[in-house]
Amino acid sequence: MDESPPDWARYLFWLISGCLSVCFAEIVSGSYLFPYFTFEGLFIVLPVYALHTLVLAYVVYRFGRPRLYTLFLAGAIFGLYEAYITKIIWSPPWGEAVWLFQGIAVVEALVLVLFWHPLLSFILALFASESLLTRSREILSGLPQLLWGFFATPARTYAVIFGAALLFGLYQGTLTQSPFFSIASALAAGGVIGLLVFIYRRIGLHKYDIRKLLPTAKEFIILLVLLLAMYAIFGLAIRREALPGTIPQLIILGAYVVLFGLLYLSLRRSRQVRLPALNFPARFSWPEVRGVFPDHWPGFRSDEPGYL
Repeated sequence: MDESPPDWARYLFWLISGCLSVCFAEIVSGSYLFPYFTFEGLFIVLPVYALHTLVLAYVVYRFGRPRLYTLFLAGAIFGLYEAYITKIIWSPPWGEAVWLFQGIAVVEALVLVLFWHPLLSFILALFASESLLTRSREILSGLPQLLWGFFATPARTYAVIFGAALLFGLYQGTLTQSPFFSIASALAAGGVIGLLVFIYRRIGLHKYDIRKLLPTAKEFIILLVLLLAMYAIFGLAIRREALPGTIPQLIILGAYVVLFGLLYLSLRRSRQVRLPALNFPARFSWPEVRGVFPDHWPGFRSDEPGYL
């Protein structure tokens, strides 16, 4: 489809993607249960997640292909905001760090930068956005082949969604004040996102590819400037007293350099990889999951533009 979406449709996609990122990262963890209904949630939390998601997604899709390793590196860069904005990587607000080394809370940094934000804030949120709001399935195609079987039929897909929801609910329930807060948070977040997704799909906006919904080059520059400005403002306004000395900051800056370097190499390599175009759910059985992509698989269509 060559038709381009209207700008308002792209902006709605941006909003929903940001909401999904907040939901998976903050609500699931129980650290911010009602971010869509407070001043801080609307003007700090949501912009932080939405801008990171859009800027990094643009980089991944514009300069390469969304393979799992590439998405992971972009998500790890996302997670480093926990240094200069929240200061958690340097000084956890809930108490002493488990292991403090050269001013870095090592355990917190590993969990946030190499697990929580890459998986939940970025990969899962972007996967859900592409699957629910677009006709493209590039992230699904870029996942390891063995994971395709989890989405081989609608029943399996629903089972994965139910299992993830149950796991997230149990995890959140152990961290919140009471089951009431946990249930109320899930219903509130689910209601907001569900309504937005329903409106989006009801008016037929899910017919576009994700690449056409992401920011343009000019919009990317604007969003990047806003993101950097947000780092500067929030870096001084939020827990300014927790900013460390030279060595801890050099370590984080070094982590940025390493991750950006690895992301650059991964993007270059990903451009040489051809990804199959898959339906969602991808309709083929486990015995067919092999290291080749035969054209007779119903979930595989090499004759469409999605064959990358």
